[in-house]
Amino acid sequence: MQHRARFALNLFAPVLIASVLLASGVALIEQNTTEFGLIYICIFYGYFFAGLPSLAHACFMHWRYRHGLDPRSRRAWGLMTLSGLCAGCLIGGFFAYAADPRMLLIFAMLGAATGTINALLHRLVSNHPREG
Repeated sequence: MQHRARFALNLFAPVLIASVLLASGVALIEQNTTEFGLIYICIFYGYFFAGLPSLAHACFMHWRYRHGLDPRSRRAWGLMTLSGLCAGCLIGGFFAYAADPRMLLIFAMLGAATGTINALLHRLVSNHPREG
């Protein structure tokens, strides 16, 4: 995969993944599949709240790939999961301060899951040969 495509995937995929997870979770909790229409609102607000964390994640991962990190490695998987956790804590901290303290835990878990799924997506589309 080209560096530009990988950067774009790191920039745009996390918000889309988190939006699908959040809308699916709300639909399951509410036991109403029409709540899945919430995904459009999640995407809009997702880019509003997570745009800067996604940009920071994309720049950090691009820097790591340029310095020899294999996108298919466990280290890349761990860095993406950790990056998602940090972004989730940052966004959840805002909502916890503004609305409900439980939001910190919810968004931290959502961020970690998003990072893990994003790492899996990178692993699947990467044509970089695995070293060692």
